[in-house]
Amino acid sequence: MMQDQITKVVNSAAPKTPNSEIELTKPRFDDAKLLEIVHEMENRRKNWMKDYKTKLDLNDVLEIRNPQSVIEFIPEIIENMRKEELIHMYPENFLD
Repeated sequence: MMQDQITKVVNSAAPKTPNSEIELTKPRFDDAKLLEIVHEMENRRKNWMKDYKTKLDLNDVLEIRNPQSVIEFIPEIIENMRKEELIHMYPENFLD
């Protein structure tokens, strides 16, 4: 009895289509356009990497493929450390 009630609810909630089936349409992509986008993104990545490597030390450039070294954040980390260092420095006459 419960199964019959569930079936009625499901059937009444289902959309009415000519074949009583839901037709799903896949989005169509133009292969040439997709290939153009892939090439553009690859060129942007290469240019970004070339520009980025010029700002790093040699040791950091050698470690750029190591995900644990977090190379992409080094400039921000160093900048933040320098700001924080100024805030937390002892006064010049601290030990006098």
